[in-house]
Amino acid sequence: MTTHINETEVKYLAGLLDADGHVGFEFTNNRVYLAISLTAADSIDKQGYVASLPSTTGMGTVCRKEKRGDWSPISVWKISKAAHLEMIAPRLVKHMVIKGKHLQSMFDMWKEFRSKTLTDTEVEQLKVFTRASRENAGPLKAKKHPTWAWVAGYLDGDGSYIFKQPPSQNHPRALVQATAHIKDRVALDLLFKAFGGTLNNRGASHPHIMDWKHSLGASNVSFAQHFLSKVLRHSKLKKHKIEQLLAHCHSHSHRLSVINSTE
Repeated sequence: MTTHINETEVKYLAGLLDADGHVGFEFTNNRVYLAISLTAADSIDKQGYVASLPSTTGMGTVCRKEKRGDWSPISVWKISKAAHLEMIAPRLVKHMVIKGKHLQSMFDMWKEFRSKTLTDTEVEQLKVFTRASRENAGPLKAKKHPTWAWVAGYLDGDGSYIFKQPPSQNHPRALVQATAHIKDRVALDLLFKAFGGTLNNRGASHPHIMDWKHSLGASNVSFAQHFLSKVLRHSKLKKHKIEQLLAHCHSHSHRLSVINSTE
């Protein structure tokens, strides 16, 4: 069986799965099956990256869910074949920041019980185990610094690249931000440790929500150029917005150099 996915792509997928992925058990005829799935809406995944994953990775299947109400259609990539799980799970867990412990514990439990016909009680116990496992957020080993591919993947899922011109201001508002539940703040803590910026709880109205933000504006042009050029290499879902911001940074940098040369 052949899969074709290099380590950089695994790192990107680890970031995207940390944001928008799901690791869970499925039960059929009292047998347990492990599934890793990734969901993306067409409104974000405009190039059909998730839909292409079975062909580009050699693993998994894609299910389409059509538009409901105001919601965009979505694609769900799912890996549940044992041989594929055994190849990809050990590679993903090395790079995951939020769901590394969770995937490892689920993978180990699946290997222990997959050959058994379970009692109804055992099925319920595994459901309880799944919920407890997901609560235990964090990487298998503490990360000193995130990889750029992981950063791009995570921000493609739970991040935003903001580039707006508020009517009341002379300069565009440019920043990168990421949002997470406080139980998954380990990812935001890592971004803050690596890149600085601000890390805040939303306070009384949403005490369970955390935000990491870093300005990409005029006072942070050198950081912005470096950061954006790095994530641009790996981003699959938000490349256009990154390119917009990077073009703005280059334009601003050029204007400053012209001004300085004429002084």
